[in-house]
Amino acid sequence: MKVKTRIEHRRSQRVTLTVPVVVSDSESSANPTLEDTFALAVNKYGGLIAMRANVARGQKLTLFNKATAERKECHVVYLGPAQVGKRQVGIEFAEPLTDFWKVSFPAPGSKPIPE
Repeated sequence: MKVKTRIEHRRSQRVTLTVPVVVSDSESSANPTLEDTFALAVNKYGGLIAMRANVARGQKLTLFNKATAERKECHVVYLGPAQVGKRQVGIEFAEPLTDFWKVSFPAPGSKPIPE
C-alpha cells in the first residue's frame, strides 16, 4: 500500500507567490490586527503565511488582502518551525474554492515545468 505524501493530499497545487496581507483575530468583536505580513505560497483553499504572532492550530483568523482590499475568514491548519523570528502558518479558508488570491491555479494533476 502506497502512503500518500502531504503534496499528494493537497486539493490544489500551491503557487509560490508573495502577497501582502493583514492578519486579524476573527474571534474578537473588534478584529484587532495581529500582524501585517505576507503569504509565501497560495492555493485555492488557503495558503502559507509568515507570522511573528503566536497562533494556535484551529484558531480562526481573518485575512485582509492588501492588493485587492478583500477579507476572508480562515483557520490555522499547520504550524511550521520558526525561522528568523517568524514561523510558517498554514491557513485554510472557511469557504472553499475562493478567488481571494486572484490567481489562476494549475489543473489537478498538472506537473511543474522542468527547469
